[in-house]
Amino acid sequence: MSATITLTNDIAEIQRLKTFFAEYAQAHDFSQEFILDMNLVFEEVVSNIIFYGYNERTKQPRIDIDIQHETETLTIVISDDATPFNILEAPEPDLDIPFEDREIGGMGIHLVKTLMNELEYALIDGRNILTMRKSLGPLRSDESKET
Repeated sequence: MSATITLTNDIAEIQRLKTFFAEYAQAHDFSQEFILDMNLVFEEVVSNIIFYGYNERTKQPRIDIDIQHETETLTIVISDDATPFNILEAPEPDLDIPFEDREIGGMGIHLVKTLMNELEYALIDGRNILTMRKSLGPLRSDESKET
């Protein structure tokens, strides 16, 4: 099962993505907790692309998101034509520093790395390709579990 959505570099597109994913998730019996976790991931990754990846010279920016799942794994591929950025090379925040003393930035990427089971990055033909995988295991809704 798969679904694809294309976004522009408008921050309002995140809400459209959340609605799109909620419909997909509900059709496949994902739990509300799983939907909320994925919404955090989508918001962090897509807002970073929109806010930091594009400049005024980019013509018709396009962010493609492909969602698919097999029995126990959800795979999300986010492809964009923004400035190249490898999320895997982003420095880890120092979690030992008190929150109020930390520099701004980095926590969202840390959250993405924590919530997802696997991340891969590639730059292909000028497009950032971020592949994220998450186990569905216990994250199905209670109604879909067999008794």
